Amino acid sequence: MFMKRTIKAIIGCGLLLAATQSYGQVMIGDTTGVAGDAAWKRLTWFESDVQAGNVFAWNADDLVRDNDVNDVFRVTVNNGFTGMLDVVDIGVDNDRYEVLDFNNSLASLGSTGAYADLNTSSSAGALSPDFTFADGDWSQGTIGLAAGTHDFKVAWIDTPADQVTNGSVYVRFTQQVIPEPSSALLGLLGLGFCVLRRRR
Repeated sequence: MFMKRTIKAIIGCGLLLAATQSYGQVMIGDTTGVAGDAAWKRLTWFESDVQAGNVFAWNADDLVRDNDVNDVFRVTVNNGFTGMLDVVDIGVDNDRYEVLDFNNSLASLGSTGAYADLNTSSSAGALSPDFTFADGDWSQGTIGLAAGTHDFKVAWIDTPADQVTNGSVYVRFTQQVIPEPSSALLGLLGLGFCVLRRRR
């Protein structure tokens, strides 16, 4: 009886710990293998929603931002893989974004690049992240991530003063296996080592 209670207590503590660790992060799905195959995740933001000097984007499926809950996103890069986080503006090409490390005092992991400011919200494809990511007129960027779990926030950092005060940004996470040296290259290195030993 004591053993059963102990096992139940251990399982209960484990489940509580797992729930505590996963609370507050919105998981971003990934595709292993081909970069760009994963689905885009839409985030939204309002300029008036300022938290600690930042305008954070949150999960667009929710009506409002809940600090450190639906504005923190998590991706996990497997061992032996490298992760890539794509970030892109849509609609009107006049916004830039910065990805901040939630577990490192919101240190910057990188930001999206410059935009052309063509105000092309009515152009074909302007609301498609696939379209805007392939078009250099929109602010976009790819951030490399090492193996491990990464929690981050996305902050809106730039827009012309005369433009709308809310918008959307899309993020996409993929990972690819780190290529190993080919057998031919290893054989060549081995041959070079043998030649070097003979010369000595």
